[in-house]
Amino acid sequence: MSSSTVKTAISLDGALLREADGVARRLKTSRSRLFASAMAEYLERRRNRELLRAINAAHAGVEDAEEVRLRGAQRPGHRKAVRGEW
Repeated sequence: MSSSTVKTAISLDGALLREADGVARRLKTSRSRLFASAMAEYLERRRNRELLRAINAAHAGVEDAEEVRLRGAQRPGHRKAVRGEW
């Protein structure tokens, strides 16, 4: 990702902008830095959701005999461990 900055203009609801300005003041940061940080966080969460979706799709319905055997072997120990927990 490039480290250069680019100016842009966005339209926001007035209440959202006032709230963002208040947060920026409390964090002692600029509005621009707040929006850049929020966007970076949003994009990271979105990438993570997409990655999780891809991983889940790759493993959906894929279960070999060894996994079935291991899951069955773990069941009694798990039941013993959580007995009385709920």
